[in-house]
Amino acid sequence: MSACQFLSAGEAFRVSNLPNSNLVVTHPKLSGQTDNLDWLVGLYAATEDLERESRLRYGNDYFAYWNTLFGGAFTSFAGQFWTPGAAANDDLYQQEATTFAVFTHNTIQLNDVVDATIGVRFTSDEKDLSSSFSNNAGSCTTAVTTPGFPTSLIGFSCLSWQNDLFDGLTTEQSRTDEEVSGTFKLSYRPNENLLTYASYARGYKAGGFNLDRAASGVTPIADTSFDAETVDAYELGAKWNNSAGSLFINGAAFYQDYADFQLNTFLGTVFVVESIPELKSQGVDVDFRYLPEAAEYLTLQGGITFAETEYGEFDAAALGLSSRLSGGALGFAPRWTGTLAATIDADFIADWSARWNLSGRYTSRYNTGSNLDPQKDVDELVLLNGRVAIYNDDSPFSVELWAQNLTDEDYAQVAFDTPLQGSNGSAIAAFLSPPRTYGVTLKAEF
Repeated sequence: MSACQFLSAGEAFRVSNLPNSNLVVTHPKLSGQTDNLDWLVGLYAATEDLERESRLRYGNDYFAYWNTLFGGAFTSFAGQFWTPGAAANDDLYQQEATTFAVFTHNTIQLNDVVDATIGVRFTSDEKDLSSSFSNNAGSCTTAVTTPGFPTSLIGFSCLSWQNDLFDGLTTEQSRTDEEVSGTFKLSYRPNENLLTYASYARGYKAGGFNLDRAASGVTPIADTSFDAETVDAYELGAKWNNSAGSLFINGAAFYQDYADFQLNTFLGTVFVVESIPELKSQGVDVDFRYLPEAAEYLTLQGGITFAETEYGEFDAAALGLSSRLSGGALGFAPRWTGTLAATIDADFIADWSARWNLSGRYTSRYNTGSNLDPQKDVDELVLLNGRVAIYNDDSPFSVELWAQNLTDEDYAQVAFDTPLQGSNGSAIAAFLSPPRTYGVTLKAEF
């Protein structure tokens, strides 16, 4: 693939990121059933060719922008840094991946009240990556070799796209991951209204490569790989309903132990996947649905989840990550989450009916950043949504009136670092929540 860059005098820089992927998948399987056995066996095979090309050019204002950002520190080096049209000239990543798996999933009826489920999968993943880099004259060599250049600015002058030490570098990387995963579950149904179960599952996600530049200090490194992720998950649960079929309650306690958790994190100028040695998640989840016999038009449903997540202790600095991650909680993981909704379905006008729904969601305080910066915290929050649908079972037409965020809560959906902004070169930006929003939806079935 190719890219063209068009620079105006006023722009600082522009990035072109062009991925191209071809994927071929084969997935044959066989299944059958006997009096006490449901069985399935299958194969999975996939090949993928991925190509990514990245280019970047400095605009005419790039030097002036950096010089202003750092209070004129680069003034005496005018003409030696960030020449318009220079920077990362052509980074090309070509990856070939092959995945093969064989699996079986079986449910065995041990007796009238006990079932066992056994599933096993063997997976093999192979990836090969070729990378080549090209730079025009950049600021990194100038910063390192110029006498009197402030050492505090060398790191900023050698950011990945400015690092001309990559010029002419080519790398070859290969990795193979093989893993046995699967599940084992026992379920016990003492009567038609109650089901209890205990389960274990081992999950697996292949490792891979970051398709971006990596450096140790200012020195390019060839290894951009991250390890395969595994998780051991345990669960105890129960599902119950009353004899009238008007109340349904489900509950479960869970524990999950991750090894080499693949965290996609923003390091200030690039996104990378890093393997966190250990992550644990444990908690309880309960939900219900209630259809009152005395009010058949009403449905109540909701649930509550308590989940505690914690990274293990590790040397975050060695991975270039925030020290807050070691022993910290997973981002986007509130400790408490609750939902509650009420739906009324009743006659409206003539032969038309109306379905009224009001729903709410509560979350306790949580962090929206991969580095757990306290500035990215979201305080406890309650969101309310409403919807009214007017319909006729004999008509193809219906209309819905809806409202989101009824109380017009203002919060950040995602907060992230913008390190090349602000008086000190670092600031926090965010994608804000949608405000209170109303709408009408018309539907027609043909």
